[in-house]
Amino acid sequence: MSKRRIEVLVSSALFVFVQAACSFTPKVGDGSGGGSPTGAGGTTTGAGTGTGASSGSGHGGSGSGTPLTDGGGLLPPPPPSADANCGQVNNPLKVVPPDVLLIQDRSGSMDNDDNDQSCRRGCTTKWSEMTVAVTQVVTSTQATVNWGLKFFADTGNDDCGVLPGATVPVAPNNASAITKAIGRTGPSTNTPTRAAIEAGTAYLMSLQDTNPKYILLATDGEPNCAAGCVGDDCSTTPNPAEEMASEMAVANAVAAGIKVFVVGIGNVASAVATLNQMAMNGGEAQTGGATSYYAATDQAALQTALAQIVGKVASCTLPLPGKPQAPTNVIVEDEGTKTQIPRDTNHAEGWDYTDSSDTVIQLYGSACSNVTNGTYSNVEILEGCPGTPIQIGFAGAPR
Repeated sequence: MSKRRIEVLVSSALFVFVQAACSFTPKVGDGSGGGSPTGAGGTTTGAGTGTGASSGSGHGGSGSGTPLTDGGGLLPPPPPSADANCGQVNNPLKVVPPDVLLIQDRSGSMDNDDNDQSCRRGCTTKWSEMTVAVTQVVTSTQATVNWGLKFFADTGNDDCGVLPGATVPVAPNNASAITKAIGRTGPSTNTPTRAAIEAGTAYLMSLQDTNPKYILLATDGEPNCAAGCVGDDCSTTPNPAEEMASEMAVANAVAAGIKVFVVGIGNVASAVATLNQMAMNGGEAQTGGATSYYAATDQAALQTALAQIVGKVASCTLPLPGKPQAPTNVIVEDEGTKTQIPRDTNHAEGWDYTDSSDTVIQLYGSACSNVTNGTYSNVEILEGCPGTPIQIGFAGAPR
């Protein structure tokens, strides 16, 4: 039995695709008899024999002849489970990096300290903390995450204005562009959270790639900028209607296939209920803690929160070159640690197809983290032929 193997180096992990080949090619016997072989390509028919490959159709000549043999006896037919199309195909596999749009609050309160007190000499602002944390995390992950940035508000003379698109479009190796964009602006606006989420969702939906997509919403307080507001009314908080609209905007993003992480920067006591609800609506709420959102009460906590989020979105998506001929006859294993990764349709620990097309495999739980942290360095995806059990082996053992 031959195999097909595809190797590709992705970060620190080597992914290999192996397909057991089940093709069958009979040998050609010597035609004899009174007839002249005229068939080309195929097994012979008639009393005589012709020569040719094992596929197509051929015609033997007339007369008596010897059936197709391997030199001594009749060749056995291929086993019933074999598939002549299950042969060697070479296609690379590639882990797909996620698209993450950071939607960053630049309201005037971001110029205060973590306790939301006006910052004076020697005080560190929430904006400064955000700048350091974002720069560090984006710089260290820009090769594995396609980062983008959107401020809110993001118009020059409208404290509630939100433009379509992104301040820095989503792209790989974007740390420098994002750092420069943050350095060119500062906090001075209201908090149009709803409009920012809606615009960010529309932007991500407009991207033509198939990468997983996320919004990372970082804010230090309650939404304002109610629809149709004028002047001071735009900065009024609390605003229950706008809070509910912002929560619904997050739910709509998830319905569009874009999950939302929520980070609360500094003292957000007045906004806890809204941030918790947005986090739960976003599909990536924290569990087991005091809050459902990521509480970033100081610079270290903010940096930790961003790093934890990146760890969750780090892609463990493995597109296949096509749908396996036997989707249930697939094994995922790591040859380096000699570990077979189980299939888990509950998406907690193991692997599964991402949808009914069976063309993309996703790793979940420790299987994913073991890939992203380098514990698994030589993951193999073995695709067997229909009806043919896959023989598992490691370190070059025959399959």
